[in-house]
Amino acid sequence: MIRAASARAQRPVARRLASQWAGSATVAGQASASETPAPCHDSPREPVLGSISMHRTSLLAHSPELSEALLEAAPDAIVVVDHDARIVLVNHQAERMFGYSRDELLGQPVEMLIPERLRQRHVEERERYAARPESRRMGIGLELLARRKDGTELPVEIALSPITSAQGPLTISTIRDASERKQVESSLRHLSTHDPLTGLHNRGYFEDEMERLERGRQFPLSVVVVDVDGLKSINDSLGHAAGDDLLRRTAAVLTRVFRAEDVVARIGGDEFAVLLPRADAPTVAQVLSRVLDELDKHNASQPFPLRLSIGSAIARRGDPLAEVLMHADRQMYREKLSRLGRPLEE
Repeated sequence: MIRAASARAQRPVARRLASQWAGSATVAGQASASETPAPCHDSPREPVLGSISMHRTSLLAHSPELSEALLEAAPDAIVVVDHDARIVLVNHQAERMFGYSRDELLGQPVEMLIPERLRQRHVEERERYAARPESRRMGIGLELLARRKDGTELPVEIALSPITSAQGPLTISTIRDASERKQVESSLRHLSTHDPLTGLHNRGYFEDEMERLERGRQFPLSVVVVDVDGLKSINDSLGHAAGDDLLRRTAAVLTRVFRAEDVVARIGGDEFAVLLPRADAPTVAQVLSRVLDELDKHNASQPFPLRLSIGSAIARRGDPLAEVLMHADRQMYREKLSRLGRPLEE
């Protein structure tokens, strides 16, 4: 239901718009009727599409209350502005979306619904649109940030429809809250680049970063490979839940040690790798020392210890990072086997 005061404020405009929409629809309905094949009286079911269209549009033309009800029932926010970009009509969804009452919106510049830092840009875009108004469907790039009454912002998609009226050109904006879609897209992007178990980057992202850094200038660049010792035996004796816990614990240790600009990833079942831009041999030695210190600190509070084998290698400009990764991997296995008293087979 339209609240009485607000309804009175915008009803004249709403009815003029409803009349215009209905009038244009009636023309379409008459065209449809004229093109409808003549009914065959022998048939028990005659074509009635033209008469239905004419009846529907005639009903809208003579029932502005129905048109207003349809406006209020629209699932998206609708905001109509005049040639001065002042709001002349809104529906209930617009009130809900922006947190303003209808009385607070009517007569105000539409820029009140835009974050202050973006208003000048919106004015420029609006003026360009006014110079060449045309219908623009939702989902073809018209996406921006809107501002609620409480100052919070939300991403929105907008469809635009210019119309003419007795009071001059008007623009109908159909506005949809894109927050949920944005969250879904963000989640999908995160899943495409991250390991769901540990929250670290996955192998695909790691390899993409290797290619990017290989073309860059952040050399020397170090590669560290970390392997979780005894993961298979833990899985076999205590179950995969315990093994998963070891992997998450490893991720936590590595995250606490490495820098924000380092790329820390899980690249295999029990294997992790790190890319360290601008890290020479002394820097890597310090980092690995911190890993061991953090590991000791971590194990002090755990029922069974986390044991890691670690290898590293350094890339200079021009070195293929895939080969450097292999060198770090071999060094990691050399360390692992040396603790077991077994040589690495070359």
